[in-house]
Amino acid sequence: MIFIKRAIKKYRWVTKTATKLAADSTSRLKMLTGGLWLLLTDSGKSKLSFRVRISCFGNNAKIVIKDIGDFGLLEEVFLSDNYPLHNYKKLSLIVDLGANIGISTLYFCMKYPEAEIHSYEPDPQNLERLRLLSSDYPNVTVYDIAAWSHNDELVFYSDPHRGSSSSAVKIRDRQKEIKVKAEPLKEILGKLGGRQVDILKIDVEGAEEQVFENFNDFHLITNLVGEIHSDLCNGDKVISLIKKHYKSVQMEPFNDGKRFYIAASNADDVSN
Repeated sequence: MIFIKRAIKKYRWVTKTATKLAADSTSRLKMLTGGLWLLLTDSGKSKLSFRVRISCFGNNAKIVIKDIGDFGLLEEVFLSDNYPLHNYKKLSLIVDLGANIGISTLYFCMKYPEAEIHSYEPDPQNLERLRLLSSDYPNVTVYDIAAWSHNDELVFYSDPHRGSSSSAVKIRDRQKEIKVKAEPLKEILGKLGGRQVDILKIDVEGAEEQVFENFNDFHLITNLVGEIHSDLCNGDKVISLIKKHYKSVQMEPFNDGKRFYIAASNADDVSN
């Protein structure tokens, strides 16, 4: 029964993203047929990959789809309203922590094409796709770095089957232990000149508590959006810290209430 529910959910990813995001009929057909094939061969990990064009915010972009999970990321980032900052017309600086294969970075490129975007991703297989996806955007800089509490060579768990399931905490037997470079958030922002960050997106798969440990420069981050993985870290502690530093905090539970989408803001007027 659980398998059927998961299959239906993934099928809806495919049909929803193909219908709402495909930029042309050819891309829509590729997304529907390719997506169904990736769904049917998911357990065996198909080698199929295909390039499509998507359209959103009045802009088009190219993307290579290689995994059924890519449809889930597209649906989550582009269509589920998890970054509720709609009224901004122009932003200058965006930081994407845990950029994964680059779907969130692409979202920011398409929504805020004039913004300078810095994307951080430690997983080598995700990093390869992130660099490919962002190669058309000179305003994007990619770093093979994990955000952490201090400078370190960090143990990280890469998922060879699905990059979106890599994490700072081991949660699946198939995950492979690797070492990645880690830097504290204060240093990451310091290397950007200590400028005001319009949006910091965080999706670090259980490392949230460490990222914000001893971090006191929330005043440099106007808007903070992303995910809190309460099943992998002390989510209550992280949420309490964010609420302490932001005037407005929106939260939406998912994964049976074990995780939360969060959007925190200190902006005086989001319509500017």
